[in-house]
Amino acid sequence: MTQLLEAGISVASINYRYKSIAPLPAAHNDAKLALQFIRSNATEWNIDKNSIGVFGNSAGAQICMWLAFSDEMANTKIDDPIKRESTRVACVATKGGQTTMESDFWIKHIGKYAPGEEATFNGKTRLQTFGAKTLEEADEIAKTISALVLVTADDPPIFMQYAMSPKTAVPNNAKRARGWVVHHVDFGTALKEKMDKLNVEADLKYPGAKTKYNSFIEFFVDKLLDK
Repeated sequence: MTQLLEAGISVASINYRYKSIAPLPAAHNDAKLALQFIRSNATEWNIDKNSIGVFGNSAGAQICMWLAFSDEMANTKIDDPIKRESTRVACVATKGGQTTMESDFWIKHIGKYAPGEEATFNGKTRLQTFGAKTLEEADEIAKTISALVLVTADDPPIFMQYAMSPKTAVPNNAKRARGWVVHHVDFGTALKEKMDKLNVEADLKYPGAKTKYNSFIEFFVDKLLDK
């Protein structure tokens, strides 16, 4: 993050409850409140509240996309000054992000790269992840936090980075293969295809890809600093 600071971009790192502590979307709501808290201190911290970008890796990436592509979530009808702050951002950058949490995509994705593991995904762990009693209920919650469902034409630009290309073979090591499937570039490809149709800027970086930006640092400098 030193490069961002040197470029004149302030950096804040937040914590959120893991799904093992509180089911989703508790982590997302924690991130939303953190963003609003930062905005509420904009004057004291010398932050331009109209020029905020969000970045996350893996689960953090998924949460950041939810923030970026959700409609305004400020509650202007309450007295709490923090929750009255806007939740909209100027841009979003991700690394290894899951652009959807819906089971249809995941089951097909797992079947493609880890056949035989589909039942493991749609089991008890999924119910616990969302605090749901049925898989149908879990999927309904999943839709509310999935970038592929939420993104619309008025949403901010995104820079996505993944460690493998679409043609990279699955690692032989079982542990590495699990992480590889969860952070696969296919998630980014699906979101870019939808955003291209919506005419919303989506830069997808992976080994061998030609992209407008070489890194999320370049992306943030371009999107957040006055020209």
